[in-house]
Amino acid sequence: MAEPTGIASGVIALATLAFKSSVSLYQTVRSFQSNRREIRELKEELEALSNVIQSLQELASTKEVQFDALRLPLLRCGKACQDFEEVIAKCTKHSSESKASFRDWAKLQYMGNDIVGFKNLLAGYKSTISIAIGDINLRTAAVSASAIQEFKETLENTTTDLREYLENLHEKFEALRVEETDTRDECVTERGRISQEIESVKKCLAVCARASEHVEEVRTNVFEDVSAAEDAHQVIVSTFGDLASAKRVSAGVRATQWLGQMSDAALQQLAQSRGIDLSGHSGRVKSVEEQAKGTIKFEDQYGAGHKLG
Repeated sequence: MAEPTGIASGVIALATLAFKSSVSLYQTVRSFQSNRREIRELKEELEALSNVIQSLQELASTKEVQFDALRLPLLRCGKACQDFEEVIAKCTKHSSESKASFRDWAKLQYMGNDIVGFKNLLAGYKSTISIAIGDINLRTAAVSASAIQEFKETLENTTTDLREYLENLHEKFEALRVEETDTRDECVTERGRISQEIESVKKCLAVCARASEHVEEVRTNVFEDVSAAEDAHQVIVSTFGDLASAKRVSAGVRATQWLGQMSDAALQQLAQSRGIDLSGHSGRVKSVEEQAKGTIKFEDQYGAGHKLG
């Protein structure tokens, strides 16, 4: 099967390419047996990147269309890893030093950036993919209030970093436009690479913007300074699907407290198991099964009612 080479390829195919490229680059860098900080950090970033791409592959197997915005970023991420591996090969091809003693790391440049700059480039893609995954999980799974806050912080930091990177790319592209008369293959390639990188970063920012909109729609109910007296039955629950955060909660002797996120059916079932009446009238709470079967009369749920007119 031919490797995907363009943005027209599907998300899973592009994720597979990016994963293979990141793993290949990681193995190449690791083979240099260097303890330099920038090399260690690059290896760590590549390992983290491959892990998050694996998570994307698993989730995209059932939700591929929801990750369409990642197609160009995944293409660029995979291509960047391939390009940097080629840069390493060129720098070491004519070196008299062995991999164990190679010291010309400063010669490793990609789009005008050194190893640290390249590591930051990968970090931007890793964070964007993580945000896309988090955005899906936010809308399809129960998450804690602390996880929401952490997600918001990641969003803010990633957005700031991507905007700074995009500004830097625009400056480089403008500088290259002055040299448009230079038709050497490497100059033409560099202009095309930066141009595509700009479009890719814009896609990354769009992913962050969409996730930011979604996270603002999530409501968090905060319960603070909650106390229940002796022998009390206290129920404080949020609508199912909302988040709940509780602080400074106390209860008296033999008191029962229910706080958190709970559906109406679950609340009724819990009340029934404890023999607690939440129906607003005398008698025990009717079972969830009776409600589901429709065997509970109107007055059992809402009272006798009054005739109108």
